[in-house]
Amino acid sequence: MIRRIVVPVSALLFLLLIAGGNRLSAAAQDESTGYCAGEVEIEMLNHINELRKENGMHPLVLSELLGIAAQQKARDMAKQDYVAHVSPDGQDPQELLHEVGYDYNTAIGENIAAGHEAAEATFKQWLNSPEHREIMLDENYTAVGIGRAHNAEAKYDWYWAAEFGGEVGQQAEACDSATPVATPVAIKSMGS
Repeated sequence: MIRRIVVPVSALLFLLLIAGGNRLSAAAQDESTGYCAGEVEIEMLNHINELRKENGMHPLVLSELLGIAAQQKARDMAKQDYVAHVSPDGQDPQELLHEVGYDYNTAIGENIAAGHEAAEATFKQWLNSPEHREIMLDENYTAVGIGRAHNAEAKYDWYWAAEFGGEVGQQAEACDSATPVATPVAIKSMGS
């Protein structure tokens, strides 16, 4: 039998502050307070943008609304122990984006994964899947939100989601000011 340990929120915040963080990581942040990109989310962004650069494409910008949606999706998958684009209650990616206020008339896409804590291993999962690779290389996307969640009681422990869109809206910030989120510079296409 597995027992759950309930820790008061104030104790958890105290422990996080002692550990040296002045802001909660995206994985620990409540979606009602917004979204910030932690080190691991920024590492994933860098992997995706390096792939895009290698293919002569413009880099993606982290979007606050797409980040909120990605974090909600990752948490939902971890909590309900599933890996699917449509949640057990029937919510699809478009409905999720609408729920968080991402209502732009633009192309949208979603990558999901489970089983790896590290960004590099999850990126390799996506890279080796033709459908996920196609989404990462879609020229219609200018923005992305990246989320991950952990549930030791779930089948895969770690759950990832990346929400892609054609509008940035409000750019997301790094959770830790020591980890900068670079503002991408446009990359000329191979044909220019």
